[in-house]
Amino acid sequence: GHTALINDVAANLGERSLGLWLTGYNTEKEKICSSKALARSGLADITLNFGDHKGVDCARQMINALKVLGPARILLVHGAADCVAVVVAAAAICMGCAVWLLHISDNKPSSGIYLDKVSIIDFTPRACAVTRDLLKLPSAWLPLSCPDPGAGRSPVLRSGKIRTAVSGRVVKIKRMENPAYPELVVTILQATGGEHVHIGPTTLRLRRQVERALRRHGIEGNKIIWVPNATTLAQAFQEQQIDLLVNTYPLGGARTVVETMAAGIPVVWHSPAPEFDLFRLQTSYPEAEVWRDVDSLKQLLVKIDKAWLMMQGEAARAWYEQNHHPRRWREFLQNPEAAFQRPLPQGFDASAVANEIITHCIF
Repeated sequence: GHTALINDVAANLGERSLGLWLTGYNTEKEKICSSKALARSGLADITLNFGDHKGVDCARQMINALKVLGPARILLVHGAADCVAVVVAAAAICMGCAVWLLHISDNKPSSGIYLDKVSIIDFTPRACAVTRDLLKLPSAWLPLSCPDPGAGRSPVLRSGKIRTAVSGRVVKIKRMENPAYPELVVTILQATGGEHVHIGPTTLRLRRQVERALRRHGIEGNKIIWVPNATTLAQAFQEQQIDLLVNTYPLGGARTVVETMAAGIPVVWHSPAPEFDLFRLQTSYPEAEVWRDVDSLKQLLVKIDKAWLMMQGEAARAWYEQNHHPRRWREFLQNPEAAFQRPLPQGFDASAVANEIITHCIF
C-alpha cells in the first residue's frame, strides 16, 4: 500500500523525483521492501536503501547524503515507530528543505506529525479530524487515489452466482474476528452458492483453517480460489469475474477499497455497532451497505441480485471519480492551500472522533 501511494504521488508531481530513500527501519525484523513492492513505487531505478546501518548511523548517512543532494522538497512516508526517518526529516527542515508528511495513520498518529514546520497531508477523514481538531495542527485532507482503470466494468454475475472476493495483507486477515476469516468464507459461500476468491498472500496455516472449515460444513474445496498476487486489483477483478468485495475488518483496506471503487465493484463493510462506524466506514461511499454480524451478512448476501450489483457498482465508481481520482492530486499540487481548508464529511467533528477513540480503547 505504501509503495503504491509513493507511485501515485510521484506520478502527479509534474517533475522528476531525485530519489527514493529507505531507512530500512523495521521493528518486526522483516525485509523492508521486496523487489515486487519496490517496483510498484515506480522509482526502483533511483532508490537508495540505507538499511544496512543501525539507527544512529543510518540517520547520519542520510543526513550527509542530503547535504550533497540539496533537494527542495522531501515527501516523508514512515511507519509510526520509524524514528530514523523523523530525525532525518528534522535535519532537512533545518537545512531549509520543505517537508511534506504523507501521514499514514491507521490507528494512531505517526511521530513525524510533531515536526516543526512540516506540512501534514492526511488521507482519511478520521485521521484528518484527529490532526486538526484533537491535536490542533494544520492538515490537508487529500483522499487516497489510484490510477483510473477506466469506467467500463465487466458484466455482473457472469458465472451465474455471486462471486465474492477479499483482498488484504496477511496481518489484516489474521486480525479478522467475530467472525474469523474461515467462518466468514463459510457464511459467504452458504449464502451465495457461488465462489469466493482470496486475492493476496496467505500462509499455509490460514489456508488449512479455511479448507477445514469448508469440509466441516460440506462445502467443496474448489469453491475458494487463492490468487496470491496480482498486478492490479482491477485486472484481478476482471480475470476472476468478481462481483463483490468484502472489506477486511477491523483493519480495513483503504487502498484496496479505492481500487475496488475505481473498478466499479461494490464493497460491503463490517461494523459491529454504530459507535464503531466512524472508524470502520471512513472510506465507504454513501450508498454502501454495512453488516453487523453473521446473520445480517447472510440477509444482505441473499438479497443481492443483478440490479443491486449494478446500482452499487455505479455508486462506487461515481464516488471514486468525485473524491479519489488522480486529478484531485494534481489539483492539490497546483493549489495546496485549498486542501487545508477542505471541510471534512459530516460527522467527523472533534467530539465524535474523541468518543470513537474512547470506544475503541474500552472495547
